[in-house]
Amino acid sequence: MKEVEEGQLYLKKISSYASLDENKVNMRFRLGEGLIGQCALDKRSILLNDVPDHYVKIGSGVGESSPKNIIILPVQFEDDVLAVIEMASFESYSPLQVKLLEAVNNNIGIKINSIVSHMKVERLLQESQALTEELQAQSEELQLQQEELRTTNEKLEEQYEASEQKNNEIEKVREALEEKAQQLELSSQYKSEFLANMSHELRTPLNSLLILAQILSENGDGNLSAKQEEYIRTIYSSGHDLLHLINDVLDLAKVESGKLDVNPKEVAFHDVQDFIDRQFSLIASQKNLQFTVEMEAGVSETFFTDEQRLQQILKNLLSNAFKFTERGSVSLVVRKGIKGVSGKLSEGVTQAKSMLAFSVIDTGIGIDEDKQDTIFDAFKQADGTTSRQYGGTGLGLSISREIAQLLGGFIEVSSKKGKGSTFTLYLPYIPKNNKMVESSAMEEVAVSLYENDPLDDDEDPITAHGKSSLKNKKILIVDDDIRNVYALTIALEEV
Repeated sequence: MKEVEEGQLYLKKISSYASLDENKVNMRFRLGEGLIGQCALDKRSILLNDVPDHYVKIGSGVGESSPKNIIILPVQFEDDVLAVIEMASFESYSPLQVKLLEAVNNNIGIKINSIVSHMKVERLLQESQALTEELQAQSEELQLQQEELRTTNEKLEEQYEASEQKNNEIEKVREALEEKAQQLELSSQYKSEFLANMSHELRTPLNSLLILAQILSENGDGNLSAKQEEYIRTIYSSGHDLLHLINDVLDLAKVESGKLDVNPKEVAFHDVQDFIDRQFSLIASQKNLQFTVEMEAGVSETFFTDEQRLQQILKNLLSNAFKFTERGSVSLVVRKGIKGVSGKLSEGVTQAKSMLAFSVIDTGIGIDEDKQDTIFDAFKQADGTTSRQYGGTGLGLSISREIAQLLGGFIEVSSKKGKGSTFTLYLPYIPKNNKMVESSAMEEVAVSLYENDPLDDDEDPITAHGKSSLKNKKILIVDDDIRNVYALTIALEEV
């Protein structure tokens, strides 16, 4: 008989006659499954001749044997299959018998439909009787409720006056909450400004420390022992890590205060590749990891975006990949992606015809599925315990996501625990020849444009211009912090 379970149509075995295999009573078939399901799907009979001996057995009290023929018939009513009948016989079915069975089947369909309809009527009648009894009970309850309502109305009049007083109190609370919200917003702004200013103040003495530590680590006079050189290298490494942390905090403060710069320009892929190679080739060699940078055929050699912010995102993603990968490989694959690949295009870039995908793929430890959203929150990591194996502040991905949105794109993650991860940065793809036509899209992306600092906060002013270019030159150092003047003077004297 045809039954519906959880929205699926099945043919379920409900009865048998002279069957030796009672274990198959609860068999069921989908439409098109097996000969039973196929018969129901095609709405035609199926006749099997020369049935194999092991296929099925017909038994009596003294013996059993295999049938010669099996016929499977669809039982229909008004072109709808209600059931399927399967019959086995020791003798072959003649064409006349087959026609007779098919003709009788129509009457069976009418009878089944009549029985089903009758059962529905009986069920509806029982439900109607139950509803009538329920209505009688509800009528009695309504009478009681009417009496209760009279009493309640009197109480409501008293409560109305009390509610008016409550409304006045609520209005006062609402005004107080609005005032608190404004104070909270102002406090958040002050906090962001404080973090930005404090980051600059921390960086000033730290830069001096790094310059002097680097000079000491070179041991120009040769008077430091190996142990002292190791101490100096540790001081320099720790200070450099602290500088990165300060820069991350500063970027986070800029994001929260809406003052993170976006300066789109024409970017060459080979420049991005050179930057990646310089940053991570040595790390890959030290960790014995395979590292590749691939660009899909057909991608233009140049495109339009903020190069510094792109490098910042890729550096964060690749740093994490190398950090959490002990063996195997790390790769960066650049390809074109169709607009709306994940339905996450940010506002302001709906005019972009395609996206550019930067996929960072690693074979590292992977991320649990329930942690893949959490890792993009500030100061959050997949392993947030104090005994975690890998360090870090958890700011990199949060900042990268915010920068990606400012650039008009987004970041996706695909990962399985122990199977590695893939972080993909999607950006509006504006090749060089379309820069003037589609520049309006990037103008919408760059929500706020601010003046660039003359020098990146993380860049050493000496190495930025090259030591060789400073030989035999007179240099004027102007700084309101004597520590910077002292450190830069010593550094320049070493050139």
